Amino acid sequence: MTAILIKNAPPRVHDWLKHTATESRRSMTQQAIYCLEWCMENMTEAAPAFPEPLHLSGADLSLAEIDAAKKAGRK
Repeated sequence: MTAILIKNAPPRVHDWLKHTATESRRSMTQQAIYCLEWCMENMTEAAPAFPEPLHLSGADLSLAEIDAAKKAGRK
């Protein structure tokens, strides 16, 4: 079995892991593995990272029009 080391866990995460491990009668390592396995089994497919492309009616915008729109938004 390969090893995993968790460094610099925030105190809130450490305290939660310690508390749930104690309640479940597991070591902190066993509890961390249990949590990771549970997440893997219960994950749903992630939403796409980017929204769908915007489709504009009419002609394509030129670079000059895009630059003008950017500059207008900065005012």
